[in-house]
Amino acid sequence: MILNEMKTSVGNGTRGTPGAAGKVYISGVSAEMRPVQRLISEIAPTDIPVLLLGESGTGKEFAAMQIHSLSLYRSLHFQKVACSSTTADSLASHFIPWVDGNGSDESNRTGTLFLDEIGELDPDCQRRLLHSIPDGNGLPAGQSIGGRIISCSTRDLETDVHHGKFRSELFYRVSGVCVQLPPLRRRQEDIPLLVGHFLNKYAEVFHRSEMTLSDRVMQLLVEHPWPGNIRQLENVIKRIVALENEELGIVDLKVSPMLSSCHMRPLLRRHGLLKRLLGQHRDKRNAN
Repeated sequence: MILNEMKTSVGNGTRGTPGAAGKVYISGVSAEMRPVQRLISEIAPTDIPVLLLGESGTGKEFAAMQIHSLSLYRSLHFQKVACSSTTADSLASHFIPWVDGNGSDESNRTGTLFLDEIGELDPDCQRRLLHSIPDGNGLPAGQSIGGRIISCSTRDLETDVHHGKFRSELFYRVSGVCVQLPPLRRRQEDIPLLVGHFLNKYAEVFHRSEMTLSDRVMQLLVEHPWPGNIRQLENVIKRIVALENEELGIVDLKVSPMLSSCHMRPLLRRHGLLKRLLGQHRDKRNAN
């Protein structure tokens, strides 16, 4: 499924990522994303730890939420931890206390603990986390991760391990499966779909009429190298919709000669098809 509304991505209650319910995960149609989506579908029903790698803005948190929504823990909380600002005590607050060694306190249960930028954990946090992850030989004493761990990083953690900046034991515990998310510049076929989604999203947010971009602007968006990846693209479309002017919205983008015009023709044909598909999706949604 290309568009998947995450209605079950967080559990009930006050914990979890605010606003996660109703967010949309976009797997895409490009050759770069098809194997990623297959891997996500295969590992989601398991409890193996997952390490998501990729540049900033490539959608690692959304991929984590998609794994959670397809997992055995989907009815429990999806809890995000910003590793760059957390402390050892704050991190430990997400662990399950074991009661007399006979079981866990279910009232504090987290289904998926998402460690955002795990490479930014300080040494004390790394030690505390390592001692709270089951190692395959039983559960650690005291407190433990009660659900599944999904981590992400923009850093080369293997290099950090080599230089002593990241504990090797922790790296091997959290990287049961590594998923590399491609940058947007290698996903040109997905850009029209992403643009259509963000146009619809911000038309609703700003109470604007739905917009359709010209082929010239779509070509510029497809050719742009997007150093900020999906996050940068979303901000551009947000600006276009807010200003109701595509020219003002793209004023700070520089045209990149990444694709020739002969390569653009099939992409623009696909853009037309995707617009029709998105229109059908809107009609179906409104009918419901």
